[in-house]
Amino acid sequence: MLAMIRDGIRLESLACAVLLGSWAKTAEVARVEAWMGRIRTAEVGLDSIAYTALISASSSAGDAERAEAVLDELRALGLAVNVVSHTAVVQAHLKSRHPERLTRAQRAVERMLEAAEAQPNALTFGLLIGGFASEGHVAEAEDWYARMRCSLRDVDLVAHNAVINASARAGDLVRARLWWERLMLADLQPDATSHNTVLEAATRAAPEEGESFFADLSAAGFHGMVWPTEVTFAILMRPSAERGDLENVDRLWQQMLSFGVRPQACNLWAVLSACANSKPPLPDTAVQRYQDWVRQGGSTDRHVVSALRSALSTEKREVYPACFLPVLQSVFLLACSASCHYSLREIAQHFARHGDALTSGQMSPHEKPKR
Repeated sequence: MLAMIRDGIRLESLACAVLLGSWAKTAEVARVEAWMGRIRTAEVGLDSIAYTALISASSSAGDAERAEAVLDELRALGLAVNVVSHTAVVQAHLKSRHPERLTRAQRAVERMLEAAEAQPNALTFGLLIGGFASEGHVAEAEDWYARMRCSLRDVDLVAHNAVINASARAGDLVRARLWWERLMLADLQPDATSHNTVLEAATRAAPEEGESFFADLSAAGFHGMVWPTEVTFAILMRPSAERGDLENVDRLWQQMLSFGVRPQACNLWAVLSACANSKPPLPDTAVQRYQDWVRQGGSTDRHVVSALRSALSTEKREVYPACFLPVLQSVFLLACSASCHYSLREIAQHFARHGDALTSGQMSPHEKPKR
């Protein structure tokens, strides 16, 4: 694009929209704004798609105030405001860390319903319902599902799953089952998310009944659906992991393999958490299982690292610094290798000192070790 501007090639708005959209997906608000300035300099008219890209970038960054401001600017310029622009604003509120983020997102959808310029679609409603579901607000999720049905008439599987999820988060198995039955009555074909969500509701409400409920769901048949998944078994493993029952976690691991499901980081988390919560703790087992996982090419995440640290006492962390190296390589090396030449041992020692802050997000993983 820079070459086109340098060589005097006239830019088309479509090409500009593609570029801005790519930056928007990665929350690069400053880059989108900078490129909008360059595009104006090249005397290319910015349309609503360009401004929507800026709203989307703000949304990805969780900057709801900026998203609202760009929407107001879009209106002031007399450009068309569509459902995509409004939905991005709703998403920005939901991604923000404002204590009233759900209330603000709700107001944004209500403004859409009151105005004629853009009515909410299934995605808009689904995002808001999902926001309430994530906090376990069952009544609000159900209310907005009803308003969606009144507005759109058609049922939506994603929104329906979100209502089941709200019940699951609240530990309300009765309501989760009710919405599961309504899903069937609405002639919606349940997917893996539907099954996992209602299973989670059952497991939260009565951990000891999770596996029997899983058996009931399995007996009903999969109808060509890819289920169970690694998430299914992570849900089943969690109660055992929390009470330190490594034997049962291992049994579920073997059952997962028998279904042809490949374990993922969420399943390793259950194993390591069971080691941490066992009476007494099993630090040596945790380290061995983690090392075996890494040797086999398994991926890790911050939850896995946090569970491993919980399984190790302070003394054990000093004894086993090497077990963290695969994680450290992916987290720190890009930050350190370009300008500094730290040994893995130095980085491991840095992690041993600051791992709690790193896994809790209180410290940037890009902060370099001090010699």
